[in-house]
Amino acid sequence: MYYISSSFARISIILLIFTALQYIIRRSGKYSINCFFRKYHIGAGILMIITSFLHGIFAGNEITTTFKDAKIASNFFTLNLGTICFIVLLLLCITYLLRRLLTERWVILHRGLTILLILLTILHIYNEL
Repeated sequence: MYYISSSFARISIILLIFTALQYIIRRSGKYSINCFFRKYHIGAGILMIITSFLHGIFAGNEITTTFKDAKIASNFFTLNLGTICFIVLLLLCITYLLRRLLTERWVILHRGLTILLILLTILHIYNEL
């Protein structure tokens, strides 16, 4: 179970970096690379929500835990850095869904939440090491 959880965590980190790179690439002025990132940004965000959720479901088990002894969602519904990261990730999704209602402010809020998510994720990883 530990390896399943850590695999989903690694995939989530890769997706977080991929989605955050869209803004950096956009600012660089490289049009063809920007089109690539823009094309897959939303899909990567949805996959990040799914893999982060699955990471949280399988988290909290020791390396030696077998499938028979596994605890599902033992840490998911507790207030920890991982849960806070997941809440911020859901807020990122909500800002995108409400972009027409929030008008131009949604982009500023979305970028701010992205920075917050990156910082919280770094703290979460550091706390687990």
